[in-house]
Amino acid sequence: MLYYTLSDFHDISKKGFEIILPENTVNLINSLSEHVSSPTYIRTPVFVKKESSPEQEKKRRKDKHAPRRNDGNWNVEKYKNGILGSRTTKDGSNIQSNIVFKTPLLAKKEMSLVEQYIQKVRALLNKVASNSDIDLITPITDVFDEMLETDVTGEDVEQLSNKITSIMSTNSFYSDDYSRIYSILYKKYPFIQDTFNNLDNKYLTSYDEIKDVNPDEDYDTFCSINKHNDERRAKSLFYANLYTKHQVVTSERLIDIISTITSRLYNNIDCQDKICENDEIIENICILLSIHTTDMFAKCSDIEITKIDLSQPISIQKFIVDLHQAKPKQYNGVSTKSLFKLMEMIELIHKK
Repeated sequence: MLYYTLSDFHDISKKGFEIILPENTVNLINSLSEHVSSPTYIRTPVFVKKESSPEQEKKRRKDKHAPRRNDGNWNVEKYKNGILGSRTTKDGSNIQSNIVFKTPLLAKKEMSLVEQYIQKVRALLNKVASNSDIDLITPITDVFDEMLETDVTGEDVEQLSNKITSIMSTNSFYSDDYSRIYSILYKKYPFIQDTFNNLDNKYLTSYDEIKDVNPDEDYDTFCSINKHNDERRAKSLFYANLYTKHQVVTSERLIDIISTITSRLYNNIDCQDKICENDEIIENICILLSIHTTDMFAKCSDIEITKIDLSQPISIQKFIVDLHQAKPKQYNGVSTKSLFKLMEMIELIHKK
């Protein structure tokens, strides 16, 4: 019986191996490749559960508990010749493999100085855990201070600040910890302040990128849109935490953000092709207004919506209260899911 040594596995993993496939198998692979690449091909498979009779089920349970065969009938030499190397035809001639597998060589990218410092901060942020008592402020500020003492340019500092802000503002799971750390960095470093103060415009313009994509038609774009939606909601939570817990965001600044997106919702409320966008706006409004013990909803009673029509003025608070009482399909641009979301938010605010 043939055995493989550890060195055999090492050689195969480093040098790759050759394999020969019958011509009909190669033709089948090519046929499948053409079929899968066809635009009419449905990527998501549908699995249908097979119905089994009581006799088949009984036999399956019996076979499940049967002992495994260990009679050594597995032909290692045949496997080695037929799979890992060449094969021999009936006339004794040796056919070389028609498929070659090689281990890819991944070139290591040289990191710039600022990329090295970003990597150090990222590694420290990865240690964050919910309710963690680990002191990460000191090592993170040490990395910042060390970088500032080197020969870095203003662009390098801006790159570091943008990247760290992006990492910490787009992670909703650790938003409590990240907002706490960020508030300290914000008060200590002017370049962090500059980055965060310019974040509002990027956040608000991100609503222009919302699309309604059918996953059956363009699955990659569908996933990309969902990722951006998750990041936007995480930023809303980040804003709310910095306002309610750390007083980094002022009430005026948060009200301005809420007013902008609520006005957008109001003006698109009857547009059926804006349902996806309106759903996302309502998701973020609920995050901004109902987080923790915020008094933001009460403050919105005095803020009027910016409207494109000439109807009577209406405050943000009244508009949201009226909308949560609307009936399904009363507005063409609002889904039933969003109405329930608003109901939950109003109920949560009243409990506080």
